[in-house]
Amino acid sequence: MPIAAVVSESLQRGRSGTALTSKGRRHAPPPDSPTYKRTPEAAAHLRLAPSTLDKMRVRGDGPPFIRLTPRSVIYAVDELDAWARAR
Repeated sequence: MPIAAVVSESLQRGRSGTALTSKGRRHAPPPDSPTYKRTPEAAAHLRLAPSTLDKMRVRGDGPPFIRLTPRSVIYAVDELDAWARAR
């Protein structure tokens, strides 16, 4: 890898490994594990509409979620399954 690419990449990442956005904000990197799903995939997993899952999240009666950014959430598959069984 050329040194310019290494320097550029190191400038784009913070000390903690979090990615920097164009505005300089730090956000958690998305998980590499396929055991997490974003809202559309989580809704399909639960056989719900994505809007229903969004509304449940706002009301607080949906499955546990992880907020990656102010607009992005993910759900752990094992927690989705546990929530569905308890429902």
